Amino acid sequence: MVSEPVVRVVWGATLTLFPDVLLHRLLRTPPGRTGRTAVRALGVRHVLQGAAPTRGLLSPAWRTALDASHAVSMAGLALRSERWRGAALTDLCVACAFTLSSVRGARAGRVGDGHG
Repeated sequence: MVSEPVVRVVWGATLTLFPDVLLHRLLRTPPGRTGRTAVRALGVRHVLQGAAPTRGLLSPAWRTALDASHAVSMAGLALRSERWRGAALTDLCVACAFTLSSVRGARAGRVGDGHG
């Protein structure tokens, strides 16, 4: 089984390197500069967040909080913007999957450290 940090780094690299392809498939329109920049920024965040646990820089609890807050922001965007709804709903699903993975990691860490 592939670890969550590896999946996150690959997803982030894909967002960073191929934002136009992803945006075109989700929005069905040619992507603009704003969308491209937003997708690349999100991709960089995923790469950094995926690499952080290997360096001990980001606890599972913080990863969970980041992913959950991102999921909430994507739900809000999907509700408010018809243009960005498809991309926001797709990213909401991805953010929820990463949130669940982070919760699982946080629980495993708590159990493993003798405090849970």
